[in-house]
Amino acid sequence: MTNWKSRKLWFAVYVFSTFTALLAANSISEETYKVLAGSAVALYLTANVIQKATAKTTDA
Repeated sequence: MTNWKSRKLWFAVYVFSTFTALLAANSISEETYKVLAGSAVALYLTANVIQKATAKTTDA
């Protein structure tokens, strides 16, 4: 079952929603949105990989 209590997940959703709202309000360009959204996804995935890697080394 998916853990919906993850702070990383909710922070990523908040950040992505903020970028989307800024795009909708024409505060940022589409190119800027693409860069910000891609960066947010990359940082979220990187954080998950780091968490899994450190959890394995401390469990062993």
